[in-house]
Amino acid sequence: MITLGVGFMVTLIFGRLDDDPVRSDNSFAYYQATLAAANACLQLHKTSDVQAWLSRSPRSHREWEWFFLSRQANQSNRVFAQLDAAVTDITYSADGTQLAVCSGNHVLVWGQKLKEKKLVLQHDKATWNGRFAPQKNVLATVASDGTLRLWDLEDGQELVRVDDIGQGVCGVAWHPSGQWIATTSWRHSNERGVWGVIDIWESEKGTLVHHMDHGVKPIASVDFSKDGSRLYVGSWDFDIGVYETNHWSRLQTWMPGEDAHYKALRAFAPNYSGTLLAAAHDDGVTRVWDTVSNSHKSFHSQSEGAHLAQNDVAWFPDDHTFATASQDLTIRVWRIDQLDPLLTLHGHLYSVTALAVAPNGQALVSGDSSGQLRYWGEDALNYRQTRWDTPHMAYTARFNHAGSAVVSTGWEGWIAIFDPGSGQIVQQWRGHDTSGVRARFSPDDQLLASTGNDQMMKVWDISKKEPELVFEHETDIQGLDIAFSPNGTLVAVPHGKNSFKVFNVPDGDEIATASLTDKISGLAWHPDGKRIALGTTDGIVKLHHLASKTTEDVWSSSGPGMLQIAFDTDGKNLAVASQSGTVSIVDMAIRQPVFETKMPNGGQLAMGFSPNGRRLAVGGNDNQVRILDAASGEFLIDIPFSAPIWDLDWSPDGATLIVAPLDKTIRILSGKVTGS
Repeated sequence: MITLGVGFMVTLIFGRLDDDPVRSDNSFAYYQATLAAANACLQLHKTSDVQAWLSRSPRSHREWEWFFLSRQANQSNRVFAQLDAAVTDITYSADGTQLAVCSGNHVLVWGQKLKEKKLVLQHDKATWNGRFAPQKNVLATVASDGTLRLWDLEDGQELVRVDDIGQGVCGVAWHPSGQWIATTSWRHSNERGVWGVIDIWESEKGTLVHHMDHGVKPIASVDFSKDGSRLYVGSWDFDIGVYETNHWSRLQTWMPGEDAHYKALRAFAPNYSGTLLAAAHDDGVTRVWDTVSNSHKSFHSQSEGAHLAQNDVAWFPDDHTFATASQDLTIRVWRIDQLDPLLTLHGHLYSVTALAVAPNGQALVSGDSSGQLRYWGEDALNYRQTRWDTPHMAYTARFNHAGSAVVSTGWEGWIAIFDPGSGQIVQQWRGHDTSGVRARFSPDDQLLASTGNDQMMKVWDISKKEPELVFEHETDIQGLDIAFSPNGTLVAVPHGKNSFKVFNVPDGDEIATASLTDKISGLAWHPDGKRIALGTTDGIVKLHHLASKTTEDVWSSSGPGMLQIAFDTDGKNLAVASQSGTVSIVDMAIRQPVFETKMPNGGQLAMGFSPNGRRLAVGGNDNQVRILDAASGEFLIDIPFSAPIWDLDWSPDGATLIVAPLDKTIRILSGKVTGS
């Protein structure tokens, strides 16, 4: 509905899509509209529509936001095959050197590095599952032709064939010893209706060891526990049955428990240690069961109102991270200790039907209903490229001037320095007795200034292996901001209820102070180093001249409340964001607004110009980061988060925007140019 509505409005206002909008006087408005359409489609995971709208955006207007959306719409490394039918299953061999893919009537086997197909194995009807033998170069496959087949992977010869084992065989699994093979299927009769069937086969000759009936619907998935003592089966009855393998008796039946939606099980997978089992369900939820306590957690994250099926699930070897394949065209990577996904990966244009994680955890292969296979490498799967976990709640996220480090500080007074390349913390210490609030690098990146709720401001020498305190001063106020002068010889900080102070660096001598009418919530040095802009909680922006020790009013916002302020690179414009939700850019030459924009949902707590001065990023307590055109104030895109935005910053090259939402993370939003 959103995609059609946005598309219809764009076409209605700007004409046919095959018109050339670059030649039109409305080209920037058209650019806005295509971005809005692409962004709406991305949030609904309509990948092909995102790409279509972005392709129509006028090239002359493309900036960070266009490249950000473009990267979000295609995050895989490559498409490595296009098959003729939907992909129904993907599995790696235990050593990671072979990959088997079920598609149509065939099972295709690739060798190492996935460059060329090694074998093409054929059933009479659609194939559903394939599994590599644990100790030998053999593949077991099952299909809708009702057969189980074992294949020699050296020459592709059929070793064992078992016929008529169900209406359409859904699942297959090897016992860890390699002695048995389990298959699951379903049968039907007029008298009884439908029922699920489980068969255990001896692997050498394919003779039947044991048969069990289970439920009244097909059984979609089957696997043994890692020690072989249990057999798990998952069915369209919503349940997972747990059987002992010594007597083939049922131990437990695990049911999702939640009411409402249809919860047929599509696929499940035990983790490497066997302590957890993740199950993908038809209601869009992945449920992870603790195999000891028999309790479960539910993981759900889709576009608004959607309950699209989770089609497959696979574990990473770390035992607490797993990936899911969704009908909503995405792959999500989850960690068992949190309910929000670490990654939501786009690239497929059709329902993602199957996936497999390489045994070393450094790659993932996925397939969709169109038959397309995609490869996701270690860079695509590294969640630290998009989010860093912070020690506690973070209130600061700032690059140093070289772009080689990021500082964060927050709850309980910690200060941490991150390496942007790896996302790892390289330095960490407790800088304040209570929460750290703001931290800023000196222009030479050798010093760090910080403020905290302990009413202290501190300057640290971070060039040492262990950070050393250069000087500190009491501020008699919660430390809402701090800033080095452009040459790094001075540091300014709010002080007391209605004043600020300037200290010499590195001596810490007070060289200037001024009293105002209200508390200072934001300050920024003019690039000339001679003036300091001050935002006060009564909604007034003032400019203090260091030489004359005078202060003048520059701008008055639409109401009282905390103000955040920032100069652009050349100091011609000053951006002001207010707690009342107004964002303004003031022309410093004439003291008049370039624009004033009212945000739809409340106060803005963070703000910053892009290095080229053409974009303004703002974030606030409505859990959104918005990108505005700095010349007109027009909205370009918004980026949703699950918590208020307390700080943000652009990398020196303008390619990356980092964001500190109040959720114990720093988020990394990349708009690096990958081609137009």
